[in-house]
Amino acid sequence: MKIKHRLIRLCLLTAGLLAVSPAATAQTYTVLKSFTNILDGAYVYSTLRLDGRTLYGTTDQGGSAGFAGYGTVFKINTDGTDYKLLKDFTNNADGAYPDGALTLGGNVLYGTTRIGGDSDGGTVFKVNTDGTGFARIMSFDANSLVAANQPYAGLVLFNNVLYGTTARGGRGSDGTVFKVNTDGTGYTVLHDFFGSGYGDGAVPFAGLTLSGNVLYGTTYAEGDGGQNGTVFKINTDGNGYTILYNFAGNPDGANPSGGLILSGNVLYGTTTAGGNAQDGGTLFKINTDGTGYAVIKRFPGDREGSPQAELSLMGNTLYGTTSDCFGSVFQIHTDGTGYTPLKNYIYEPNDGLDPITGVTLAGNTIYGTTYEGGDFGGPFIGYGTIFSMSLVPTLTIVVAGNQAILSWPIWAPNFSLQSTTNLAAPAWTAVTDAPVVIGANNVVTNAISGIQQFYRLNQ
Repeated sequence: MKIKHRLIRLCLLTAGLLAVSPAATAQTYTVLKSFTNILDGAYVYSTLRLDGRTLYGTTDQGGSAGFAGYGTVFKINTDGTDYKLLKDFTNNADGAYPDGALTLGGNVLYGTTRIGGDSDGGTVFKVNTDGTGFARIMSFDANSLVAANQPYAGLVLFNNVLYGTTARGGRGSDGTVFKVNTDGTGYTVLHDFFGSGYGDGAVPFAGLTLSGNVLYGTTYAEGDGGQNGTVFKINTDGNGYTILYNFAGNPDGANPSGGLILSGNVLYGTTTAGGNAQDGGTLFKINTDGTGYAVIKRFPGDREGSPQAELSLMGNTLYGTTSDCFGSVFQIHTDGTGYTPLKNYIYEPNDGLDPITGVTLAGNTIYGTTYEGGDFGGPFIGYGTIFSMSLVPTLTIVVAGNQAILSWPIWAPNFSLQSTTNLAAPAWTAVTDAPVVIGANNVVTNAISGIQQFYRLNQ
């Protein structure tokens, strides 16, 4: 269902000008898929990958082997049609429990499984977007004391090289950063985490972010701040490893399990704990040179839940999820203002429960998953959902002298500015002045005349 327009409130009456604008971002929430049959897969741990009108993802468990299954790779159209399993992990040798987000290169999807393979240390795999061509690129060794193993996160692809992390193994036994070519050759450990006593960071659950020849990431534990984790960077050749920030718990956050996103020279991320005495977690930002660390949001550790995953950015607005207390989907500006829960999950399993992954953005639509819930059709909670959420942008109106300055976010290209002089019998017409892009907003400046004007955004 499309929202054609939404009139929320009268927000301005000055010198003959009357404007209509949404009071806050509104949305329509749609469940695209309920995992009610374990044969379809169960429990989504990974953020969705969007390509055109197709979403790709993984489930941690289930598949054609039912409760004995080791998870799946799936695809589904953005309107909820044509759900299909691309890979069904029924053999532990192929890998088991694909928890990381998929990476797309051409028509090939690349991913990881956290265990399975030759010695149950996890795998790197590839599969075509039509489900053909599955191959195990490499198998991690869990039997060696110094070999990397247990890749929880997805991969970064650049020039036929995949970059990733393992949460365990390596010479320090606390995880690694590695690279491997897409054909399985060239496997190299770029960094071994030594953790306790070394101030080095430990257990990188999250994936990496690439900019130029520099990889950025987080560790869940250790660092000079104790057991609270780090933000780090390392060159793609393995040189230049640097800790950008050591988390100290309170008040700056602790234990990041999600990855980072980069905008300009600023990294944005989440911590699962710390921030305050309630350990509710934080949203933070930090410059790529390690300066400018700031907490954007501290979660109170109650009904708002705790952020576990990476953020998404559109314009100057961050979007993310919290889990625990059934969870939420939220938005917040990069300066820390405008925090708004877009969806608060309550015990209504049909909507899903506990969104532990990040969200994927496309225009004015958010795509995401919940770990549990769904239309199970019985007294039990289902195995999760895939959902979409269509956003309606906020129209902001400011008076400066005899000018009315109207602005709305650039992520809403399908919305146009309209005006009318009569709400009782409105005849909405398009505002002919073309918007100017200033920062993250479309801006139109109109002169205030003696005629009262009403404004709205229309899709």
